[in-house]
Amino acid sequence: MRTTLNYWMRLNTHYLRSIQLLILAMFVFTGCTNNDDNDKPFKPSLPDSNICILYDNDVHGMLEGYVKMAALKTECMEKTRYVTTVSSGDFSIGSAPVGMTKGMAAYHVMNKVSYDITTLGNHEFDFGIDYLMNVTRDSLHASIVSSNLCRLPSGELLFPAYKIMEYGKTKVGFIGITTPNAAETDSPTSFIDENGNPIYGFKPETFVERMQQTVDEVRTKGADYVVVLSHLGDDANADGTYKNLNSCMLINNTTGINVVLDGHTHIVMPDSMLFNKAGERVLLTQTGTKFQNIGLLTLDTLGQFASRLIALDTYTKEDAAMKAFVEEEIEKASGEGKRVVGHTDVDIPDTDSNGKRAVRNQESPIGDLVTDAFRNTFNTDIAFINGGGVRSGIKAGDITFNSIYEVLSFGDELCTATIKGKDLADALEYTGRLAPEENGSFLQISSIRYDFDETVKADYLLDEATGLFIGIRDGAPRRVTNIQIFNKTTNKFEPLDPEREYTVTTSDYMVNGTFENGVLHCMKDITKVGAIGYDVLSDYIENTLHGVVPSKYANTDGRINIIRY
Repeated sequence: MRTTLNYWMRLNTHYLRSIQLLILAMFVFTGCTNNDDNDKPFKPSLPDSNICILYDNDVHGMLEGYVKMAALKTECMEKTRYVTTVSSGDFSIGSAPVGMTKGMAAYHVMNKVSYDITTLGNHEFDFGIDYLMNVTRDSLHASIVSSNLCRLPSGELLFPAYKIMEYGKTKVGFIGITTPNAAETDSPTSFIDENGNPIYGFKPETFVERMQQTVDEVRTKGADYVVVLSHLGDDANADGTYKNLNSCMLINNTTGINVVLDGHTHIVMPDSMLFNKAGERVLLTQTGTKFQNIGLLTLDTLGQFASRLIALDTYTKEDAAMKAFVEEEIEKASGEGKRVVGHTDVDIPDTDSNGKRAVRNQESPIGDLVTDAFRNTFNTDIAFINGGGVRSGIKAGDITFNSIYEVLSFGDELCTATIKGKDLADALEYTGRLAPEENGSFLQISSIRYDFDETVKADYLLDEATGLFIGIRDGAPRRVTNIQIFNKTTNKFEPLDPEREYTVTTSDYMVNGTFENGVLHCMKDITKVGAIGYDVLSDYIENTLHGVVPSKYANTDGRINIIRY
């Protein structure tokens, strides 16, 4: 868990000077100054009873968590008549029952809980915008709010930007916002037409202006308080500067927001206090992922906000009717998923020896197995997949299709292609530029091995206008060296040939030209093989390995030799 102090230390110098004051201050958040007349204090209408807002983010298909969400909601309703349930996105993919039903199992359960409002996470786009508009909108009863998903070039919003809830005479405006990176990282082809022209997007160049306009509009329409459902995350660079467009930047550059219920970065943040553009305090909170916690935001009768996280591993109450409903949904979705495809005597983890997630910054056992399955199935020279696409390991015991699905839950179609040796070297260098920090684009590999020196500073070039990858700076030292490729003819590893075209198996997500600033746009001869990643891994275990995964996959085998500080 990140502490509030550690979090503040990542902010810019203006905020660092205020840490001592903030630690001593009470966590009290009231209505902000009226933007129409800054000389007259705005007096919000105080609630006649506490308002409880239950919130989640990044549930990623953990249906069982809704059983306790329903119980907590009932508990809150016994104390106040004002209870609202909201989500900050990423609920429609991530587990076998939810993924196999294209989100429908999650929608059914959320409807049963009676969610009121949700914004869109980046993974709500995994099945495409048409599906989002035609199926998700009609099947999910909660109001979907998004202040920045729009048609291009007009900027017309696809969903309402906000919803104002009334609690007696008190009004709270809920605004939704999604990371603009979703257009590049999740089903990016659904954002463009057949000619490659963008037809949907998030207009990141007007990020702050559009949000301020939305807040002002909500205030003008009578909202006493403003809560943002954000799927932006709080990523910051080591020096406290912003990384991408995130919730910190949103708060620091706007006025009129009281609370940001954040998501996307999967951190546990009970409450953090930031200054907005006018020097007023704004509460920022996030619950983690997969129902580690349920958030409870309270607005009391004095107009004060407070938030706390309720850990589900210690919250014992369950809603019996909801539990039966969830079990029924899982049973309906998981018939095929219960089929046993193989067995392993050892855990095949996605973590390192210390139990820390490994797929996003180093070699991992499960990454080795997945890419070996891809390469062997299609008989290519090499294979790779982004670490962010590998979502779980496999536990010792019988391996069901459900457990395979948990590993590769995004349902990406596989492709074969060719890549020049020098372009492969650049891709390994660029996707590893953030290590030891995590990066979902870090490559898990098969039939490749190399030395990786974390002490070398990454040095690369991006196009200033487009942000696309150009190359590694001439003469710059490389983090990735001594690259070797396995030769299927000689059965030996040989030095990478910069001019040779190597055949590769990977996912369609990685060859679309937008993956990681276009670092793989150079790939050629791209052919979709008509197979989904989880089906290929399942078939590989069941048929090629004859149902028994070798114990060597309990550990890594030296594909990436890391030189650390």
